[in-house]
Amino acid sequence: MIDTLLGLRHANVAAPNEIGETAVNKTMKIGPESGRDALADMTALTITPSREKAAQRRLRQAKTDVMQYFHNAYRVADMERTQHFYEDVIGVPLIGCEVVDVDPIDNSPSHYIHTFFELADGSYLAFFQYNNDKYPYFERKPSYMDHCAVTVRDDETFWATVERVKAENIPYFLVEHPNCTSAYITEPDGGWFEIARPAPFCADTMEQDDAHEVLAKWLAEHGDRQRVVAWGEHE
Repeated sequence: MIDTLLGLRHANVAAPNEIGETAVNKTMKIGPESGRDALADMTALTITPSREKAAQRRLRQAKTDVMQYFHNAYRVADMERTQHFYEDVIGVPLIGCEVVDVDPIDNSPSHYIHTFFELADGSYLAFFQYNNDKYPYFERKPSYMDHCAVTVRDDETFWATVERVKAENIPYFLVEHPNCTSAYITEPDGGWFEIARPAPFCADTMEQDDAHEVLAKWLAEHGDRQRVVAWGEHE
């Protein structure tokens, strides 16, 4: 679990034996000085790459008509600090800023902005800020579960981003998941933004079991146990 919300942490890392099976757990520090080794260790997962699964994955993806994110959009309180965080700290360039003069909800005059930060695959992180109090901004309540996650190009990019986060004194924590190493970074509006370095054979890890069977079993056992709080009644 999380040892600290700021700085490096220790994590249990599965160590393989000679035949590629998990033999023991070892504790290691995840950070730039040892992080590349930590990510390298993940090449020795207990997953055996499956050519059959890879072929099935390509066929499944070819049949999926929904291609990729166009953008993932959020309201923000201060676009200037949002621009600094995503462009200067995370490294995603601002490529578009649309000033919208007509409210699409009721066609009334408006003057809000809609910004677009481009990811390497051509999709965007997008944000809104209104020019008045017609739609008040409600501060987000931070939740580890509610976040946007992106992958980065390589290990050097991952750790360079973490170093920039540290230099800005932005709270963050690192987690070694079974299929990736992640940095959860506090974004300007108080939520979490994740950068991740997937382990080799990440998709094989996620596809070990039948997802529909696992979901059905979990829903039957736990699906009605989470309390739902109506909007306006939240703390």
